[in-house]
Amino acid sequence: MGALLLGAVTGIGAGGCKEDVMLHGAKIRHVEVGTVTDQGLVLNAEASPKQVAFVLLRAIRDDVLAGGDREARERAFQRQLDVCAPETVYKRCKRQYDPFVVDRDESVYKVVRSWAPTLARYVDAFGFEWTGADSQLVQGKGPQSASEETAPVFFEAADPDGDPNASVVVQVLLTREKGFWRVGQVGFYPDRRRLAKRTTQPSSQPASNVESQPTASNRA
Repeated sequence: MGALLLGAVTGIGAGGCKEDVMLHGAKIRHVEVGTVTDQGLVLNAEASPKQVAFVLLRAIRDDVLAGGDREARERAFQRQLDVCAPETVYKRCKRQYDPFVVDRDESVYKVVRSWAPTLARYVDAFGFEWTGADSQLVQGKGPQSASEETAPVFFEAADPDGDPNASVVVQVLLTREKGFWRVGQVGFYPDRRRLAKRTTQPSSQPASNVESQPTASNRA
């Protein structure tokens, strides 16, 4: 498969910026980027986009599968906050929804809280371990600029009801923030059901067109 390029994404978590989310009683903390240890991985400045995306998907899975166990869900949610790119999330919220977006910490809370519901239907597919993640996760290339370095990671998730035509391509968009790869957006690649079989490693060269499509097929 050739290089995967960043494209428009549906179901993006940034939609949570101005949603009327119930915040009463929520523990909203000020999230800062730093070294995190999760799933046996040390997510420091040397950690790869794939490693960070893997930890996020596992945390989302734990969040959804916790069901009515509020404490377990909260622990899983805090792990999602740990790997988010808070300044990137906040800047995107202000750019898209200003003047509705005022508070940085509430904006980050709302966006990251929306990630698990966005991917909830497909979390059974996120049960793989890091040892098998290289064959499950595909790193593409995103637009690079002097102010922002990005890397999309794609994952093909099967439909839980077994419909071969209802799989989706999950996209986790990571950004370099304070020297760390962290997650800024989560969603689905539009009009794509499957990733084409890889024949080459995705290129790490900067993408010139953020609307370029990945090598993928609409149907099996």
